[in-house]
Amino acid sequence: MQRFYQNAKLGLIEDINNFGIFLDTKPLKTPQKKLFTIPCLKLAEMICEEWNSQDEIIIPSTMPLTRIGYTALDQIEPNRSLYEQQISRYLITDTLCYRVAHPIELAKIQDNTWSPLLTWVEKEFGIYLKETYGVVAIDQPMRSIKKVNDILMGLSIWELSGLLLSVRISGSLVVGLGMYKNYLDADEAFKVSEVERTWQIKRWGEDSEIQEIRRKIKGDFLAAENFFEAISI
Repeated sequence: MQRFYQNAKLGLIEDINNFGIFLDTKPLKTPQKKLFTIPCLKLAEMICEEWNSQDEIIIPSTMPLTRIGYTALDQIEPNRSLYEQQISRYLITDTLCYRVAHPIELAKIQDNTWSPLLTWVEKEFGIYLKETYGVVAIDQPMRSIKKVNDILMGLSIWELSGLLLSVRISGSLVVGLGMYKNYLDADEAFKVSEVERTWQIKRWGEDSEIQEIRRKIKGDFLAAENFFEAISI
């Protein structure tokens, strides 16, 4: 898309006491034509900078915080319960709960990297998760599922949007919660989520396709880190 504005500026939308982005004099709207309203100043400033940083051609992939906002307003707000369920289901398939028994080297790396996070999430939220070897799905305790559902119900649509991003790219609700609480930064989340692939790369090398996949994952984790830091100020 061709850049169609000179400047992006912040403005206060007084009716709802939120911030908006104004492209010249026109308020930014979502793809579904909703007014793009932002709940906190720091995040609004960062999103405004994404729009000011665009060159002649607008490249959406360079505007991750804007995309988180679009998801919050266009997808999560009208379908909140659907997305709460989607996030909650990651508890059953959480990457950190599915370990390998062999090779021993990889098993040890998984245990050393993942087990402390399972300990943390139980201490922080009261969410106890069982571990298994293999890929057959395991039933997690109903008490833990209820804890997760209670947490999700208490989040804003913006918090849910950031959590959804971090959970999807990591395959782990635990990693997502770690980022939400600023317990994990982008580098740590990437390391935790890429344990097996990193181990394989050390053994077999890395081709250009894998490099690009990992570059995108790193970028998404950085966006999630910046987002959670902004809304916590």
